Amino acid sequence: MTDRGAAQALVNPKLAARIAQLAGMFGSHHDGEVVNAARIADRLIRDCGLRWSDVIAQPPAEWQHMAAVCGRRWPQLSDRERDFLTSIQRLRRQPSDRQLAWLEAIYTRLQAAEGS
Repeated sequence: MTDRGAAQALVNPKLAARIAQLAGMFGSHHDGEVVNAARIADRLIRDCGLRWSDVIAQPPAEWQHMAAVCGRRWPQLSDRERDFLTSIQRLRRQPSDRQLAWLEAIYTRLQAAEGS
């Protein structure tokens, strides 16, 4: 299984354009054309060592957005907050309620400091 970030980096503009072109054929009125386009797209993705979930981008969750915003304000963070943000950005699951509360507190503090 590939790392999601590394895999998405392999989806270059040329590959994305080719997959989009093939996906455009999925709406054809000719079933054979639809099946053929889907098979070619699937083979292309797999030959690149990717999965469909690597190709179809999912918007970041709100907590991922907050962590990214906080990460851009690195100098304003304490060592403990930096360690926390480093660990939370590696999560492959939804953070716990306690982690979310701390992230929201950091985010709110940084946003308030920016506004002053």
